[in-house]
Amino acid sequence: LVTIYGEGTFVVSSAGAPTQMQVEDEDLLISHKTLIGWVGKFAPRVVAAPNGVPPEVGPMIRLKGTGRVLIGRL
Repeated sequence: LVTIYGEGTFVVSSAGAPTQMQVEDEDLLISHKTLIGWVGKFAPRVVAAPNGVPPEVGPMIRLKGTGRVLIGRL
């Protein structure tokens, strides 16, 4: 995970149009391959994928908090 602070711009490339998701004081589990970034107050943690998730999905990111999450496609 990389944290970027301050003012400015950055460029992100995704396989398709990214999706924005509003999260309100929730616990979100998402593949590290699809998470582009977030804005808000989240406590991120890298965790193992739950049982039943294909191995190629790899590690997951658990975001707990409130804000907006930007999600790409596999």
